[in-house]
Amino acid sequence: MADGFDEYISLGCDCEGGFQIRRILGHDSSNFFNWNITSLDALQRLLTHRFAGILEDANISVHGDGALLNDHAHDYKFHSPFDRPDYLNDPEFAAHFADYREKTHYLVEKFLRSRPAGHRTAYFYKAELATSPGEIRAAMPAVRDLLAGIHGASEFALVVLQPEDRQEAPWAEPLIHNRYLRRTAPWNDAADAHVTSWDRVFREFPSKAPMRLSGY
Repeated sequence: MADGFDEYISLGCDCEGGFQIRRILGHDSSNFFNWNITSLDALQRLLTHRFAGILEDANISVHGDGALLNDHAHDYKFHSPFDRPDYLNDPEFAAHFADYREKTHYLVEKFLRSRPAGHRTAYFYKAELATSPGEIRAAMPAVRDLLAGIHGASEFALVVLQPEDRQEAPWAEPLIHNRYLRRTAPWNDAADAHVTSWDRVFREFPSKAPMRLSGY
């Protein structure tokens, strides 16, 4: 991997990957999945259907205390753009939601854009603990193939991250790399990652851009 990657993309399952890409590059890498909660099933649905039908009013519901909304078309959750759980009663709802939908569709188009031959992308998917290692391992070839259908002639690596207590031998699947973190960040504090574990992964799959490694 000496030449490095042109692009880092987190595929979820929560915000941990997005925070670590921000830390290592010193800026956000704007991406549809960065700040969403995306189960493995939701990831596969979104990629299979190329994000069709997202953010239709009829499919949106409040999740929990209202900080997250759920899009039932694909069952991914996203941070609410509204500051109130009864957002439908907000007189500015239509304008606010239209603005959020426009930004989201831009990120979808960015994700699906064709990339030139030689362009190299590293995808990182931190697997959710609710899904068993066997299910994750079995699903990743389909995710890889869906990404290949989007990418065309460009190159990519799919790095699947789990806690080290789930460690297995290399899966020996083309383009898929199973790697392990000392621990994963808790759901309620996705920025609280194990930095040295992430840096070990970034060293193995380096960005072409300068990286701000922790040094410890």
